[in-house]
Formats: sequence, structure tokens, C-alpha cells
Amino acid sequence: MTDLIVCNVSVERDGRVILDGCSADFPASRRTVLWGRSGAGKSTLLAAIAGLLTPQAGTIELGTRVFFSRSAGIDLPPHERRVGLVFQDLALWARTSPTGATLGWGATAARDCPGAGRQAVSSAAR
Repeated sequence: MTDLIVCNVSVERDGRVILDGCSADFPASRRTVLWGRSGAGKSTLLAAIAGLLTPQAGTIELGTRVFFSRSAGIDLPPHERRVGLVFQDLALWARTSPTGATLGWGATAARDCPGAGRQAVSSAAR
């Protein structure tokens, strides 16, 4: 495994500076916690690392692989970075709930799978 290095990354969204020269080293084989107040740029940094947004400046490297470098003109697409990211909001399944279609697997609404959600939730609670 190799270290992930973020160096002087700057990101703007809708004309607002979110990250301004952000630098961080994420050591290989270690758990790293990223914390801060709401709006500090935690999710923005992770999205930049994963390639879901393009920084205005800086570099992002995983070992010898350069994911992004503004000065070198490198911006690997997300699928070539092979980095996983789990969103903190409902970006993947915006229309689901614990008693709705998620637990009905294939049902498009809770009414299509009557009782399945409630049954699964009550089973999980035991």
C-alpha cells in the first residue's frame, strides 16, 4: 500500500472558495479521521480525491500514481482512480426509506411490497 498525498488543492464551487491550498498526507494501512465543522470542505476534499470534481489547483497522488495535477495537466477520471466513496446523503437512493422500497428489493414504492419493510425492520430490531 502507498500513501495518499494531497498538496495545495484549491476548489471553488459556484464562485465560493471551499478549499484554499489544502494539503494532507494519508498514511497507507492507517485509518484517518477527517473532521470539522459543517461546510469546512470535508466532503469536497473526498470528492476531489475520488475525481468527482476538478480542483482549480494542486496535486493528488497515490504513491507514484498522479490522480490530479493542474500544472502537469493530469486529471484521471474516477474509474481510473479506483477510489471508493460513500456519500453522506441520499445521493444514491434518494426515494427510499427504511420501511419503503430499499427493503423491498425491486419494489418501486412501499405499496408494491406491502408489509415487507415493516417486517424487515422489526426483524432487525430483535
